[in-house]
Amino acid sequence: MDNFGHPTIELSDGTFIPQLGLGTWRLTESDEDAVMYALDIGYRHIDIATFYKNEEMVGRALGRSDLSREDIYLTTKIHPTDDREPAKVMEASLKALRVDHVDMWLLHNTSDRNVELWQGMIEEQKKGTTTSIGVSNLSIDEIDELIDATGVAPVMHQFRLGLSLHDSTFIAALRERGIAPEGYSPLRATNLDDPLLIDVAQNLGVDPAEVVIAWHMAKGYIVIPKSATPARIRSNAYASRLDLTDQQIAQLDRTEQVARDR
Repeated sequence: MDNFGHPTIELSDGTFIPQLGLGTWRLTESDEDAVMYALDIGYRHIDIATFYKNEEMVGRALGRSDLSREDIYLTTKIHPTDDREPAKVMEASLKALRVDHVDMWLLHNTSDRNVELWQGMIEEQKKGTTTSIGVSNLSIDEIDELIDATGVAPVMHQFRLGLSLHDSTFIAALRERGIAPEGYSPLRATNLDDPLLIDVAQNLGVDPAEVVIAWHMAKGYIVIPKSATPARIRSNAYASRLDLTDQQIAQLDRTEQVARDR
């Protein structure tokens, strides 16, 4: 069995996160076997959310697995439309997942409650129900607002990221603040027919989707492609181990400018 929990990225709080994860957006109660398959072939990072309404499904998969809790990196999220207090949201998530803590808890989206929710998330981190805290789908100004209000910076920002949605200025701003970038929907955020991408794929003898995953890994981004299809789950995993040359990475980086010019 391969272990796709490696390589890992060190976060600014000193913890480590597997660079490749399984996204579960739109995975439902019927997709438990897909999560089990991912764990069986070596995935060690699962990304979920209360908003997805699939924490119980993932919890059942975890219960079926022979892996120990320490072997699996779990990310879940709190959504601002949830009117419960953060502590109650976390309590429900832990119960659904059948664990005593998660590794990463994200503020799922922006709202006028950002600071209030972030303060609650900081308290949960102090209690040990989550090891790390981060954000998703926020702007730099909104992130700075959290930092200014609490003195606590997110260690990770999850946002839609691909070859056609790749803003190097935004990513540089995150890294200046010690925030690791994590990309969701990497394939949806990429023009898979881009000639620059197709050229690299053909030279490597793989399909363009695999090159997209490899590019994220080469750039040092955390990436969580979503799939319930075993063949795609496996190909996404093996794509993370494709070796891209510096020239190929530079060629793929050029799609950022191409995307802006269109």
